[in-house]
Amino acid sequence: MNNFFQTLGWAFYLACSWTWCIGMFLPVILIRDYGVWGWVIFAVPNVLGATAMAYVLAKPEMSKEMVERHKIACSVFSIITILFQIYFIGWIGTIVPNIFTLAVCVVLVLIYVSGSRIDDNQRFSAFIVWILSLICLILTFHFVPVEKIDLFKSGNLIHNTNALLHLTPVFIFGFLLCPYLDLTFHKVRQSNTLLNSKIAFTVGFCFMFLLMIVFTFFYARPVASIIEGVSCLLKDQSQLPLIYIYVLTFHMLIQAGLTVFFHLRLLLPIIRKNNRNSFLLVILGVVIYLLPVIFNANHLPLGMTINEFIYRVFMAFYSLIAPSYVFLFVIPKNKKNISLNNYNLLVWITAVLFALPFYAIAFLGVKWNLEICVLAGLAIVLFSRVLVKPEGVNL
Repeated sequence: MNNFFQTLGWAFYLACSWTWCIGMFLPVILIRDYGVWGWVIFAVPNVLGATAMAYVLAKPEMSKEMVERHKIACSVFSIITILFQIYFIGWIGTIVPNIFTLAVCVVLVLIYVSGSRIDDNQRFSAFIVWILSLICLILTFHFVPVEKIDLFKSGNLIHNTNALLHLTPVFIFGFLLCPYLDLTFHKVRQSNTLLNSKIAFTVGFCFMFLLMIVFTFFYARPVASIIEGVSCLLKDQSQLPLIYIYVLTFHMLIQAGLTVFFHLRLLLPIIRKNNRNSFLLVILGVVIYLLPVIFNANHLPLGMTINEFIYRVFMAFYSLIAPSYVFLFVIPKNKKNISLNNYNLLVWITAVLFALPFYAIAFLGVKWNLEICVLAGLAIVLFSRVLVKPEGVNL
């Protein structure tokens, strides 16, 4: 019975470690731009890709070897993830008074510290935060009129079929591969047997995490309707009841904040050896936090706010840079590991640089229906696999 609760605790840990500013906000943008099916192409590969890691890594030793071999890449993944959450917290902080954001941070710290004393692996903290988010989900149907969350009207089902077809391979590529650089996933895999890992990953993502992005699905329409004027959100209660705005931002802040804590906990032993790196991370975090405050409500000719533009720029890491690294270096070629030598790194960097403009045109040119360009970028990355050399092969 004790083993069952521990495994369930790992499921809560996984769900909260993966419920961050992508799951809580990207579907808002996708539903706004492409309708309900935008959520589907986000959710399905996301849930299945995250769950699959427990089935792919048959032994904890495989996870340990992967982290050791790709320690720098995993560390960078955690750093970018932390900065992305900090940016999102700063953006959400422009919606509500600073005192509310501070109060939520205090609550989260108390949950994290007290939870860590009960369970050093933070599973109890994850359980508490997940329950709080579940309460926020329930309150959605109490505070928000049904007509504001009804996404199944004919005009909301789908906006651009071709664009969704073009974007789907990129979502599959990103969500299937990114989990293998996530230190929180590796922590769970290394701490459990194969059976317990499969249970934790399956329950954590196919139920607990899925429920959190279903939450996003239901608040996407009212939030999307005011995304362009997010600084005026509290002044326009005709869109959302004031009390619900606080409920929603509480959910977003507490989940993003817990993700920061989880990744910091795993990252600190790696960067602690160099105080300068820690100092630079703190400075960078402060700057990233201030960006949405500085640019709040300013628009670009691309038809989006500067804050949304920066959000989309962050997404380039998870849709292109991180998954292309996994595709080229983590997956063996001809049953041999891919060497991290200068030649292979140059192939990867070149592929990313050539693919990046096509990704940028696709994701920043939504206004002009240019999503098809992303397929060219993805093709460049896929072709680069032919060029990388396994260990033991002469260049």
